[in-house]
Order: sequence, then C-alpha cells, then structure tokens
Amino acid sequence: MIRKYQIIFLLILFFYTESAKSNPDLANSLIGEWVSENEIKLKFIFSENEITIIIPTNNSNLILEGTYFSDSSRNINTIDIKSIENISYSLHGIYKLIGKNKIKISKFSKKNKTRPISFEKNNYYTLTKRNK
Repeated sequence: MIRKYQIIFLLILFFYTESAKSNPDLANSLIGEWVSENEIKLKFIFSENEITIIIPTNNSNLILEGTYFSDSSRNINTIDIKSIENISYSLHGIYKLIGKNKIKISKFSKKNKTRPISFEKNNYYTLTKRNK
C-alpha cells in the first residue's frame, strides 16, 4: 500500500517538474524580426537574448535596445526586458503564439507586480514575423 503511494507521488513529482521546465522551442520561435499590425508600426527584433524595439515617431525612430528573458514554463508566457539604455527600469509583459508567424505581445509594465495577466482590448500588439 505504501509503495503504491510512493509511485503516485513520484509520478506527480515528475509531471510537475517536467511541466515547470521552460519550452526552448517556444523561446527560439521568438528569434527574428516582428512588425506590428496595429496602428503604431512597432518593430521587434529578437536575437538569442537581445532585443531591439523600434518605435516610429514624427521625425525619426526611437530605438530601444536591451536584453530579454522569456519564460514559457507557466500557463502565461512572460517576457522581461532589462538593461535598456537610457531607461532605469525593466519592462514586463506577456506573449502568446497565435500561429507560426504571428504573436500577441502585451503592452509592457514598469513593475513586475503590474504585469498584464491576460490580453484585454487595447493592451497588446499583434506582430507578424518577417521572412528574410
């Protein structure tokens, strides 16, 4: 009887730790150039751990460069952008793949505690991956 409970416990522990691991395929699928379909034509360029965000303005482009960490081990895929030049805080958001070449990425929060937890109307951008 005790052996049966030990096996059940080990199975639960195994599935829990497996589900808690980050999904490298999902994180790798971010690598590339993404352009927003929204009114503001943002461009996100992801490399292995660096990100460039290009924001069009009236006269030129605002370019933000930093490092990012994505975590796809939870129900909600999170993304944190850090070490952004000329910005003293990190940015926190969520993302979701909605196709092979399309993602939703939330508008970012300055604080981890106020990170979006879902995609509500007007709080995200839809990005399409550019093929090169």
